[in-house]
Amino acid sequence: MSKEIEFHELANAFPMLDTKSMNELIESIATNGFQTNHPVMMLNGKILDGRNRYLAALEANVEPLFDDYLGEDPLEFVRIENIQRRDLTPGQRLAADLELNGMREKYPNGNRFTVTTGGNSRNSQKEKAQKTKTSKGSVSQFDFITKYAPEL
Repeated sequence: MSKEIEFHELANAFPMLDTKSMNELIESIATNGFQTNHPVMMLNGKILDGRNRYLAALEANVEPLFDDYLGEDPLEFVRIENIQRRDLTPGQRLAADLELNGMREKYPNGNRFTVTTGGNSRNSQKEKAQKTKTSKGSVSQFDFITKYAPEL
């Protein structure tokens, strides 16, 4: 069985599954095995994508499958894999997007999808809402909170 592996900081921009969803994933992996078409993606020895699948497989006593990320933009890979697939609240999507945007200097490749968090223009809010699959209203509320009450 695999040993515990550290999670990549990009993966940590997204929340882990809630208890109910994690238990369902554990049961699925225990019953059906690990999906060969969706391995845990690794970057520099850390889990870039697939933290929940990895932990569920360990809990189900099933060996997880791994593959190395070989793309040019790990930040966008993580963003797309998680915002497109995961059942996140609008606030979680926006918070993850904000955190990933804050890491762009560290991971500069493939800047094509990044929407800056600065400014409150209708166009940037519309783009951010489309990219994070939320509404302009949610983006506006999130921008207001992060500006005036970031401790929340």
